[in-house]
Amino acid sequence: KDKTWVNGAQKNTDSSEYYENGDYSTSCHLKFQQAEIQVYAHFYNQDSNRNQYLTHRKAKFRITDLIEDRLRIADSSIASLSGNIVQGLQPGRTEVQVLSQMGRVVGAKEIRVGNNKVTIERLEVDVVTGVSLTVEPQPELPGTLMAKVTRRETLHKIYQEAILDVNVKFSDGTRTPIRHVPPSDYFLDMDTLNNHVVAFGPMFSADQPRIIALGEGSGELLKLALELGDACQRKKSRPLAVSYVYVNVHLSKDGKDEKDLQNDGQMRFDK
Repeated sequence: KDKTWVNGAQKNTDSSEYYENGDYSTSCHLKFQQAEIQVYAHFYNQDSNRNQYLTHRKAKFRITDLIEDRLRIADSSIASLSGNIVQGLQPGRTEVQVLSQMGRVVGAKEIRVGNNKVTIERLEVDVVTGVSLTVEPQPELPGTLMAKVTRRETLHKIYQEAILDVNVKFSDGTRTPIRHVPPSDYFLDMDTLNNHVVAFGPMFSADQPRIIALGEGSGELLKLALELGDACQRKKSRPLAVSYVYVNVHLSKDGKDEKDLQNDGQMRFDK
């Protein structure tokens, strides 16, 4: 049984002193939920007769990355903003606003922070071994193309790697990617239940575990437990959520499969 701890934060205080002094109480408390903000916009030329839209009048472009530094919260006592992630602070209503270069509000969306308590229902974990991309015309929007990305989940070669896409699902049906949660707030305790089939690979980030295929097999071969971060850990603390992850390692007979490349691999296609 192979066990790996993924620590999103550094422990700066001896744990025994933490518990004896009760320091966790000053920094550990219930949090309001958070959400991701995405901004879309129309682009058009305005003339005397009609508006000439870029691509199509029904088409909107996601511009969040371009204007992220111009986002603000109207009432910072209700919610805070970090990049494009909004975090509730206390019950109430406020707006997420987009500012122009001159500081004028050019777009806004009301957000409401409620006081209903929700719980973590479970971890949703997807194994991602690769992606494929198809591009085709969009009949509903003439002149536009639709890009469709399909996730692949099967490991086909020994030592092929995959990443785990982890989301936290709450009791109200909402989901938050774990990459949006501050690393200091959690641990991921990860076990492989069959180290002859799959093992954990080198970690590049705490929110995106990597696994490596070692042999053929399938089933719920991984166990992930979401633990409290250092500031909130107590002796005998229970996990916030536990998930068993289905892994499928189906080795190709010749050891090759052109449809499933290593994430850092290359392939030459003859013309």
